[in-house]
Amino acid sequence: MKRNTAWVVTMVVGSSVGACGGAGHKTNPLESPLGEIQAAGAPQTVVSITEESDNDWIKDIAIVDNDLYVAVAWHGVYRLPKYGGGITALDESANATEFYELASGDGAVFWEAASFDGNDFPTTSIRRVAKGDTAVSTIHRERIGGLDDGDARNLQVDRSIVFMTEIANITNAGAIHRFPTAGGAELSSILPFTLPGEGRWSPTGPPRKWIARNGGLFYSDCPLDSGSCTIQRLTADGTQTQTIATFPGTEAYVRAVDDTSIYVPNLIQATDPSRPSAGTPLLKIDQQTGAITELTPDCGGGYFMLDGGQELFYLSYAADGINFKAVSKQGGAPRTVADLTDTDQSIWGMAQDDAYLFALTARLDGALRTQVLAFPKGIPAQP
Repeated sequence: MKRNTAWVVTMVVGSSVGACGGAGHKTNPLESPLGEIQAAGAPQTVVSITEESDNDWIKDIAIVDNDLYVAVAWHGVYRLPKYGGGITALDESANATEFYELASGDGAVFWEAASFDGNDFPTTSIRRVAKGDTAVSTIHRERIGGLDDGDARNLQVDRSIVFMTEIANITNAGAIHRFPTAGGAELSSILPFTLPGEGRWSPTGPPRKWIARNGGLFYSDCPLDSGSCTIQRLTADGTQTQTIATFPGTEAYVRAVDDTSIYVPNLIQATDPSRPSAGTPLLKIDQQTGAITELTPDCGGGYFMLDGGQELFYLSYAADGINFKAVSKQGGAPRTVADLTDTDQSIWGMAQDDAYLFALTARLDGALRTQVLAFPKGIPAQP
């Protein structure tokens, strides 16, 4: 079955919702205000579920040019202007298909869609639509299950390849599958793994959290009890692995990659005698030399990190509360984009354009309520 191991960053109320069908399926479950966001400096609702429901919730979002793409679990994939407006249905199913992650690249948008047999074993399809178009095609379909992990992107596009972490039905064996973005024969799988069983294991162990960029997959490896982490680059065809950097640590993750650097929050445990309190330094690692620069001593986990060009944007859990933060790639004090400490929303995902952060939020109040809010990015931080 589809592994429902969803992990979400929770503020006050969190929710992990299982796959379920049900009656009362609506043609379009979304509503959006018309027109462009006007109130600078304040978060605005861009789109939300029309009615409270246990069967309809927004699963993922993506910004592509001037459009916002929305995946609604057990309902479909939709497109609308990124600042709100008319909604176009791209792919719908009357509670017979569950829709998962979105990814974009190579001039198109892709998503996972899974149907289930009588034994609850999935058949997973990768679907594609050219950006701005409405003609949807299936580029791959197979009796395998996906990994549903909100703390990682398990569907990504780099150059002309779609990468997806998948698990074989009735087994704990998985790998990263690869498909041409235009469709055609599946490419060889890479980075095979077996899901861990009982006992202790490294939090960075398989399945890895990875980022596909510039012809490679970047990920961290912190072997259990080793006290050391490495940053690895695997070529897109899986044939060559390069160790880029090694540093002390027990839990570190590659959160963002640009043309020259890798950005890695490195969790420091409270029991570490070299640090009197827990924190998450944000490291900048040069891809060519492996040189490490600490951008900030605590990024509060650096969840859902986005590369904004001059800055990195992320969700922070730190001593100053729960915030959307931005930090310059040259280092310096992070700035607060939005203070979320007193909200009752959970954050399930983030996307961006040049001016706004788009946050997928959820609240459990009798029924699950999900919406997409847009937060102005504000003035870039200075090093």
